Amino acid sequence: MKSGYVWGKKLALVIVDPQRKFSLNIPEWESRRDSGVKGINRFARIFRENGAPVVFIHFDGASHTGYAKDDGDEWLEGMETADSDIVVHKTNMSCFKQTDLEEVLRSRGVDCAIYVGMLTEYCVISTYFGSSERSIFPYLGEGALIPYNSNGNEAAELICNTLSPELAEKFLKGEQPEIRLEDVIRIGCPASSDPWNKSTYRRACTGALTAPCGA
Repeated sequence: MKSGYVWGKKLALVIVDPQRKFSLNIPEWESRRDSGVKGINRFARIFRENGAPVVFIHFDGASHTGYAKDDGDEWLEGMETADSDIVVHKTNMSCFKQTDLEEVLRSRGVDCAIYVGMLTEYCVISTYFGSSERSIFPYLGEGALIPYNSNGNEAAELICNTLSPELAEKFLKGEQPEIRLEDVIRIGCPASSDPWNKSTYRRACTGALTAPCGA
């Protein structure tokens, strides 16, 4: 689901597991990888230029892809980094499980984050929902994801909020228009006595996923 606004006050970029050991042994791997890396670099440049946090996630442990080269822990070919980037190490699928990622974000005042990297259907989406559970409003970065399946990005974007680099940059520059209730797509239940379902609206603003109708 494409988002038209950033909900929150301070935005961070979290780059999930962009390591060579997660490379896939498929004919189209290089094009799939290069497309994702290009998108990740674009987001990262925008965040660095605006003084916003860029967090790399490094998975410590063996890869499930069978990658056998000695450079498995290195970042993907073409990945741009900077001295200001933060690195968080993990050993589980979710970047929040048994890591200090939440502390890293909250200590910098972050209440919303864009998740990019690989692999979309596994560590990225697991972290996306872990972020929501912690009331850090999550987005997937448009054009900056590397999927396991050829249609993995499309599937994830059907159920997750996605944000374009253009909108992220506008927010970071302080150019996002003030969000007005009448401008927001109706997110309440059609039969609700409160047509705008303001409690659901408030939950969306504070970073929690909205509950289904009747929940």
